[in-house]
Amino acid sequence: MNKPFLILSLLLSQPAFADIYKCIDQGTITITDSNTKENFKRCTLVTEHKAQARETKLPASAQDSTNVKVDAQTQEARDNKRKQILLSELKTEEDALQHSRLNGLTEDTHLHQKNIELLNKEISRIK
Repeated sequence: MNKPFLILSLLLSQPAFADIYKCIDQGTITITDSNTKENFKRCTLVTEHKAQARETKLPASAQDSTNVKVDAQTQEARDNKRKQILLSELKTEEDALQHSRLNGLTEDTHLHQKNIELLNKEISRIK
């Protein structure tokens, strides 16, 4: 591999989590971080890592949606759709449970029983 290309790709790769130094020792160029630069002579800082607090900025549409009220009819339609989906999943799990019991798959049987229990719990929460 071409040595300058390797060095360039190392320098341009993101993100860097440490200060990056270019050190020249007996004609050999070495790229290193701040923890090991003491091992080399004539080091120059190439990239400095600055800790920045990341600010999460939501798009305007998401910021406005935090206080949006949904009318009762729309919410009821959403709840009904959610309940239909959960009931469909429940039917699938019940069929899978029956299949695992018939085939003596004990581990699968326990898994399907737990899924059925959780689906029933979720269905009971829907208004």
